[in-house]
Amino acid sequence: MLSPFVTVPVSLQYLGASLYGAWAAALSLTAVAVFADLGIGAGLMTRLAKAMAEDDTSRARRLISTAYLALSLAVVICLISLWVSSLSVDWAAVVGRSSSANDPEVESLTLLTLSAFILNIVGSLIIRVQYAMQQVGRSNMWQGAASVIGIAAVLVAARVAAGSEFFIALASFSPVCVSLVNTILFFTGRHGRSISPRLSQFSWNDLKDLAAIGARFLLITVLMAATLSSDNWIIAQTVSLSEVTNFAIPARIFAMFGVITAILTTPLWPLNAAALQNGDTAWVRAITRKMVIITSLSVGGLAGIGILLGKQAIGWWLGSAIVPSSTLLCGLGLMVFVQAVVAPLFMVQNGGGVLMAQTVGYSLFLIVVPLKWFIATHIGTMWIPFAGATLYCVLVWPAAFIGYRQTLLRASKDHPRQMVETQ
Repeated sequence: MLSPFVTVPVSLQYLGASLYGAWAAALSLTAVAVFADLGIGAGLMTRLAKAMAEDDTSRARRLISTAYLALSLAVVICLISLWVSSLSVDWAAVVGRSSSANDPEVESLTLLTLSAFILNIVGSLIIRVQYAMQQVGRSNMWQGAASVIGIAAVLVAARVAAGSEFFIALASFSPVCVSLVNTILFFTGRHGRSISPRLSQFSWNDLKDLAAIGARFLLITVLMAATLSSDNWIIAQTVSLSEVTNFAIPARIFAMFGVITAILTTPLWPLNAAALQNGDTAWVRAITRKMVIITSLSVGGLAGIGILLGKQAIGWWLGSAIVPSSTLLCGLGLMVFVQAVVAPLFMVQNGGGVLMAQTVGYSLFLIVVPLKWFIATHIGTMWIPFAGATLYCVLVWPAAFIGYRQTLLRASKDHPRQMVETQ
């Protein structure tokens, strides 16, 4: 989580404002590539958590084997398609405005960034498995190791000074390598050996099941990516790559507060799945209320500190290279806070596989994309987060509360006896 404090100044100094902005815009494009996951990773975590709650090791192995084989095939197809497309698609122009068109350095940077992201679709599947098996500590340890190695990779790349392509490749692919090592050690170790993926355990029925629930998760993921992760790309298209840097670096700081939301709430996904499977809605209600308070206070407090001290901190961190406005800092802080408030409610819906409400909410939230485009073009990029936060409260918050109640109601109907016992 703290790695940007080291990697951002090194990257900015090595690449320069324009290339760093291109890299940030390319990272925004990875949000478009979320379709490559097919929603199978999210579906796996939901189904695997239920299988482990029922101590069904056989089904767990089939689910894992099916997910790994399906996503490996999808990754190969996506990688081939990406590099073949470079023969006819000007990826430099896709990332930035016409001023970056036909720039081989920007194109190479984009292709390397997207390739690493696609490869990590399979690599990061181990995180879903470990979360579903409630091995959150082990998973977080490996993610921390990936951050440390990522820092080392950036420092080494800057020291070697072998060019921007080498720098981006080393920074982008090092987390993929860590995920691969984590996968191998887990499935050959004591906890994962009994459920390690096998080609013979591939199941068409399980693939259909994962694809069915995965398609719903995929739609939500695509909607979230389009609405929440497209700011840098929008700014690159409407203003300039240098302006992307001015926006992306403050946004990177507040995104670290968003990571805290994920750390606190994502482990609830498999726990809720197991509890709802057993009809323990009382526990789900209690832990959700508690986590709403914890995430709101934690992220809200940090966002407040970021708003008050962000300008001074960035000045100390990067000198006069980036001077964010107070308006931008306030908007970024508000955006991470409004997401943190309802994140635990979405973890209940994800665990129960009840996704209609948030699908509708994020579909309506799509209106924020043209609004952000208009704001970046005619008003100023510092107002983009305010537009996102306002519409998030108006359109997504109601979906969070409605979907939460629907999930608990469904679990209550499926397990009426447990409901009577808890009353």
